[in-house]
Amino acid sequence: MLYTVIAIECENDIKDEQMQLCLSLLLTIGGIGFLPNGTLLDKEGAVIVYPDGQSGPSNFRPYACTQKVRGQEATSEEGHQRKNKTIAYLKENGIPYTDSLPQLPPIGACQLKAKEDIARRAVALLFVIQFACDVAQGENVEESRDFFINMLHKYEVEANLTDNERAFLYDQQPNAQEAINISWQYEAYWILIWVLGFVKELDFPDEVCDCEYAIQVISNCETFEQFYLQIMMRSQKEIMDEADKIFRLHWACVDNRIQERPAPVGMNESIVMERRRGLFWLIGHQNEEWVTLSMET
Repeated sequence: MLYTVIAIECENDIKDEQMQLCLSLLLTIGGIGFLPNGTLLDKEGAVIVYPDGQSGPSNFRPYACTQKVRGQEATSEEGHQRKNKTIAYLKENGIPYTDSLPQLPPIGACQLKAKEDIARRAVALLFVIQFACDVAQGENVEESRDFFINMLHKYEVEANLTDNERAFLYDQQPNAQEAINISWQYEAYWILIWVLGFVKELDFPDEVCDCEYAIQVISNCETFEQFYLQIMMRSQKEIMDEADKIFRLHWACVDNRIQERPAPVGMNESIVMERRRGLFWLIGHQNEEWVTLSMET
């Protein structure tokens, strides 16, 4: 984000002493310089990008005032305590963090999903994930589609598919890449069954979930009602604590990726992102839908 643009024109070629004055100005205001030949300089005069698009020696990293980008941060004592608790966890485990990442809203300001909505979403999601896995693995698509459509009807959860999932399920030639993307949502589904009490605790996001157990949670039940009666919901505080933690873990993954480093302490960013999808959907973050959840950090 540029807050001020200063243009300097010279009738003749710029002299060394004039260039030094321009560089001094850049350093004073913490700016970036754009030369007539297309070279981009950082505040210390080092090249960020050459005219041919090649990177220069500068270690420049873009930044912006988060309040300008996100708007004024809404704060609360609950959010402050939760953020500090997460940061203490990150410090203890050697995971990078930034104080500028905002608080999540207090429980009272969130629209947490109802138990039945979570349960029906979990069942519908599992069936479409399994169909996606069959597509990705080259199984008989027609047989798989018929089977999982019947399962959706049996458990009465087809209405809990997203529009994208429904289109994928009924597509006569489902896209292989989309199948892989949906398959990764096992990690989001894992969050849903954790909230419903079927997973004792969430392990560190460095290995994929136990897919066989994830399937058995529902396949062991003959009906949705049988599944529903086994639910032991977690507290709203537990859900919010995990949402805050995954938010900051995701930032750490993204920051390392931007700096072309592996995700910290062996995390798998895809796992982190899908867990965040599940948790942010659960807490009703910014009233976003499953497929439109913002993953910005």
